[in-house]
Amino acid sequence: MIDPYVAGRLAVGAVALGALTHGAWVGARTLRYFRLGSSAEGQLALERNAELGATTSKVGAVALALSLPSSALAADRLAPSLRGAMCGWGVVHANPWGEASITSTLLAALAGLVALELFALDRRTRGLSLLRPLASLSIFGALVAAADLWLAWRWLGGLDFTVVASCCSSGVDAGEGVARFAAPGPRALVTGLALALSLSTAALGVIVARRPSRGVARAMGALALSSLPALVAAISITVAPHVYEVPHHRCPYCLLRADAWFIGYGLFGAALVGVSSAVALGLGSLLAPRGEADVFGAFARRRGVRSAVALGVALSLGALPVVRYLAVSGGASLGQ
Repeated sequence: MIDPYVAGRLAVGAVALGALTHGAWVGARTLRYFRLGSSAEGQLALERNAELGATTSKVGAVALALSLPSSALAADRLAPSLRGAMCGWGVVHANPWGEASITSTLLAALAGLVALELFALDRRTRGLSLLRPLASLSIFGALVAAADLWLAWRWLGGLDFTVVASCCSSGVDAGEGVARFAAPGPRALVTGLALALSLSTAALGVIVARRPSRGVARAMGALALSSLPALVAAISITVAPHVYEVPHHRCPYCLLRADAWFIGYGLFGAALVGVSSAVALGLGSLLAPRGEADVFGAFARRRGVRSAVALGVALSLGALPVVRYLAVSGGASLGQ
């Protein structure tokens, strides 16, 4: 019998693929036949179909966003079923497809959140100038959903519960390459880079919220996108060791457990919301009609604030274990 967490994860992926496939089919027809400004009966019917396609695409985008917590939950809850797997790391690395699946799901969730923001911009736009870009986005989303579901199936469907899996101490903690990467010098560099990029993105979000600017919005989106890998690395090599007060415990999947206060969900969730809002703002600055400055202004203010607040929450949650450790250790550094 299939595990309910596996079934749930695959069901989320199937919903995303089905909804976005319909949106892509409508989007392809829109790109082929729609002519902006035409009032012919066929164009009006195509416009109504495009609205329906946008609705199903939004459902697919929500499912893509939910795919990441679904994968994280499946990895965490399946760990007791795999001998030797102490956390989600052992489940993800139980076969060669796990790491690729988690990576694709992270990118798919980011794409889903960005798409939802752009659909929100389209609702505020008075004309139909975003119809064709959103049709293209639906086609792209369908391809992303198909790749993500296939990788999730190869990973979860390929799990062998009769073998002995490895735990994070045999991979993340003791890996020679990771150990060099998390040495004091590189660790400080990566953590400082994540802080600099995140704080810069948040600062630009405040600036955009006060005075919307397309140029600043584009810079903010680029900074946010480049900050995502640095944030993920910093969480692994700086936050995780301070949570467990063990310098070599650098497993991000352990942060999803109860003994880590489930801090991983808040950390990764807030970081993803902050990055996606900034990226959507950057794309929105390119797509928003030039003649509707008030529409872009309202969109920019809300997304600028949302990105700044979400990144602030992520940085605060990441700093909490570090501050706590410094307090209980009397200011001692968590060395290697």
